[in-house]
Parts: sequence; C-alpha cells; structure tokens
Amino acid sequence: MEMLTAPSTCRISAHARHCARKVTVRDHALIWIHSGTKTLLSARDPQRIRRGDAVVMLQGSLWDVLNEPQPDTRYEATVLQFGEQAISYANRYLSPWAPKPTEPNCHALHVDDELAQAIKRVEATSSRSETGGVLRMHRTVEVLLLLAERGIRLESRSQIGWPDRIRRAVVQHPHAQWTTDALSALFHVSSSTLRRRLAESGASASNLIRNARLEVGLLLLQTTESPVGEIAQRCGYLSHSSFTAAFRLRYGFSPSELRDSPQQAGLSALA
Repeated sequence: MEMLTAPSTCRISAHARHCARKVTVRDHALIWIHSGTKTLLSARDPQRIRRGDAVVMLQGSLWDVLNEPQPDTRYEATVLQFGEQAISYANRYLSPWAPKPTEPNCHALHVDDELAQAIKRVEATSSRSETGGVLRMHRTVEVLLLLAERGIRLESRSQIGWPDRIRRAVVQHPHAQWTTDALSALFHVSSSTLRRRLAESGASASNLIRNARLEVGLLLLQTTESPVGEIAQRCGYLSHSSFTAAFRLRYGFSPSELRDSPQQAGLSALA
C-alpha cells in the first residue's frame, strides 16, 4: 500500500531573472504570483502569469520556467502542493457530473478574493502537530473544491513508480550517503532488483539521486537566505564548486545568480 503525500506550502523568492530548464512538476501544484511574473515556455505559445494570478501545474509535466522580478523588487510566489491525500478526499465530494480531471498540463487563472483567502488559510496552518496536519489537509480540500468550481479538477495517482519512490526518499534526507545499495536496503529489495526496476522506467539511481538533490537545492535557494555553500552541504555536496557545477549543468545558471540583484544578473540566466 502506497503512502499518500500530504499538502505542503512554501514561499519562493528570487532577486534575479532566471530560467530553469526542464523542470519536472513532481506533484500537482498551484503557484500564486505575488510579485513579478512567471512564464512557462513550451513548444506552444508561452504562458505568462502575472502578479495576482496563479497557475495550476499538473504532475509529470515538463517545463522551461522563466521567473522575472519587477524593477527594484523580488520575484515572489506561494507554492501549494496539493498531495494525493487531499486530492483523493476532495474528489469524494465531486458529483459524477462535475468537470472531468483537467487535461492541459497547466491552467492559468485569476486569484479572486474567495480563492485567495482559502490559500492563505492553508499557508497559516502548521502541519507539525497531528491536529494541524488534518486541518491543513481539510483547508487544502477547500482550495481544490474552489478550483473544481472554476473548471479545474485534479486526480491523484493510484500507484507510485520506483523513480518517484526514490526521489521522495532522497528529498527527505538529501545529505545522506545515498547509493544503490542504500536505497535497495531502504526498500527491502536486492540491488539487482532495484536496478532492473529502474531500467524498466528508463532511469538510474545515480541520476535520480543527483536530480533530487538539485531540486532541493533550487527550493532552498528560493525559500531561504542560507549561503550557497551551506545549501551545497545540505544537499549532499562536499564543496561549493561541485554543487555549482552540477546545478549550472542541470538548470542553465549558477546558484549565486538567484542571490544577485537583477542589475547584476542581467539576461545571463536566459542563455
């Protein structure tokens, strides 16, 4: 039996214009823009989300994401990851005649006062205690039902694949000494079995570990003021330089560019 993920929220912030390449949306999420703009780049027309608007991004979709601060301000946004638990619960309340699950990979919408207050209630709820976690889940269900009224309905996955299992393990403890043997011990399978199951999904443990650590690094750069060197250590890298090199290769810009002013960063992030 798979453990259903719970809702989570965070505030992301960046000084500099930056374009993160090939960002995979791991869980259905709503991103509400407070300052600056977000542009989702795809083969079709780019989708631009401005201050006061939001975008619902579907699990498994892949994007190049451009975040742009306005002059003399940061880019700031709230991210609400719904989690399978809340989505499954919300769908119990939707009648068979409710809108079918959303088909596009993303859906932009204006955040009216009713939806804004619902999102703020989720943000204001601590999930540390058992009661707080249940309350946050129910408040997230409220947001999901409001989205369904606006024609956006989500579905949770019934099964979690091996790549996502490994990613979830690594992001919980990105600094740990993750290896194929360590992961196989965690999941109570042999190393050869784990390699075979990952190969069936076209993945490898080393790539999954590296990408999960870098995803945590990107999140920490956007949600904390911690020095880059400290973030590198928290993500399992032995040095600032090795983290920077891997991060630049993955996303197309260096970690320090998120900490520079827009004037310093210029247009270098959109190479």
